[in-house]
Amino acid sequence: MYILSTFLYSISKRSGKVNETAGFPAVSQVRKFTGDNLLFIVPIAAVVALVVAFLFFRQVFSKDKGTPEMQAISDKIEEGAMAY
Repeated sequence: MYILSTFLYSISKRSGKVNETAGFPAVSQVRKFTGDNLLFIVPIAAVVALVVAFLFFRQVFSKDKGTPEMQAISDKIEEGAMAY
């Protein structure tokens, strides 16, 4: 939170919209994460995470499986892992 408020303060200082007599204005201007906010943020973040995971999954499994020699080695590794 401190980093975000420092960043907002530097932006407002460059734009000339800083009220120096009010102390550190960026802290009062940043909305805090409350239970009401988190009620909406958490499900949205979960959906975004699932979409990104699906995109990574699709990208990985769309790649070529490799040469026949690589596939044979992979099969042996999988067989050894299943034996364990």
